[in-house]
Amino acid sequence: MKSGDLCKVKVAWTHSTTQLGDMILILKCISSGRDIEQFYKGYNLKTRKMHHYKGSELEVISEYI
Repeated sequence: MKSGDLCKVKVAWTHSTTQLGDMILILKCISSGRDIEQFYKGYNLKTRKMHHYKGSELEVISEYI
């Protein structure tokens, strides 16, 4: 995943209110290259708020070229 990719949340209850199925625009990777799990800062298009997501919680729908 990279900045500009459009993703869909594929795991329920990753946040206090479930975002399962919500569309996320990836803003940037916030993990270092040494981290086992990659974390991303994303903008939720449904709630119109920024959140942090694990890469394993997201499914890429459309890649930004």
